[in-house]
Amino acid sequence: MSGIGIQLQKLLRPNSFTGSLWAFSLSIIASGSPWIISFLSILVLHRILQPILEEGPLTLFSTTIAHVYAVALVLFGGLQFVLNRFAVGCIRGKREDRIIPSCLPALLFTGGLSFAIGFVLFGLLIPESWQFKVSAISLLIYVSMIFVATNFLSVLPKSRGIVPGFLMGYGIALFAVWAGARAFGVAGGLAGFSAGHLILLMILIWRLQAETGNRPPDQADWKFLRIFKRFPSMAWCGILLYLGIWIDKFLFWHLSSQGQAVSGVMRASPAYDPVFFLSLLSVVPALAFFFLRFETKIAGSLDQFQLAIDGQGTLDEIREEKFAMVQSLRRGLTQSITVQAVVTVGLLISTPGILEWLGLSTGKSSFVLITLIGASLLSLYLAMLKVLFQFDDRRGALY
Repeated sequence: MSGIGIQLQKLLRPNSFTGSLWAFSLSIIASGSPWIISFLSILVLHRILQPILEEGPLTLFSTTIAHVYAVALVLFGGLQFVLNRFAVGCIRGKREDRIIPSCLPALLFTGGLSFAIGFVLFGLLIPESWQFKVSAISLLIYVSMIFVATNFLSVLPKSRGIVPGFLMGYGIALFAVWAGARAFGVAGGLAGFSAGHLILLMILIWRLQAETGNRPPDQADWKFLRIFKRFPSMAWCGILLYLGIWIDKFLFWHLSSQGQAVSGVMRASPAYDPVFFLSLLSVVPALAFFFLRFETKIAGSLDQFQLAIDGQGTLDEIREEKFAMVQSLRRGLTQSITVQAVVTVGLLISTPGILEWLGLSTGKSSFVLITLIGASLLSLYLAMLKVLFQFDDRRGALY
């Protein structure tokens, strides 16, 4: 069982509403924080800034946030599963002391590459003020590094810093966006959002150090890069996952009649983007539910089955453990599909009203139906992917 699974069991053990809510919140962040936060941020910030910014600057702000997250997720999606595998290996091998020395080089590599890409995209290809460009580049750097830090922190047995860190960081970011936009316009709002991410990054790094013994690293350890050679399929899984999540936006922005130019190379699709962002958020309850059940129930069944076939059980015991494992997986997937179906039907009915309240384009009814169906399939896909990784079927996961 992973470190976060142990933490979730501790939260659920008192059988209290507060513990269950805290465990569910931790599951949301640990199961899919990068793209969940990206789409939720775009929707919430659009609502906050609507009374402050005019339509043009507001579209510029939302489009910039979307491009920042798209670039960070697609480029560094390959890091996600690989770093997670490395960190889990450190925990199981009781080598927590290797996490911080390995995390810092990963952060430096991610930050340096993000700066180079951000300088080209926002510094050279976007005709905006230098304040806007600096804020956009900084935001891309911080977002990419947060993804890396979250990956390491989520596998630790305590994992206490994830939920409070995200709540504090994004709470500060939302206030800073509001204050910055009121005082300095769209550049000020973007600078405020970037500052909130910097604070969140500092909190996550602080919690990493605290939960691994608060020992400063003697030197950077780049040995984690070897895991890319050992498990290249896992890196490709991450790249293809996030490319698959974003590819339709790229097509609508650049090839569809729905797309429109915003600033330089940045484009948007006002009729399609908000509908999809909201639809993809529909996977959050089902995904968090399956992650919670997997880490607290299913993973234990898988471990027992693995112990049985490794020579520690009789043939009858192996069959019993296999049956228990299959039943646990079946219940988890069935309940997850049920949760997703309820949420999908609810959003199918309420999406036009939600978009109207957010002050966004309601788009076309076909967009709502198709994107909700796509999100439902994504929810099932992510659950299956987690099961395949648990069985170490990397080739099957890649296919």
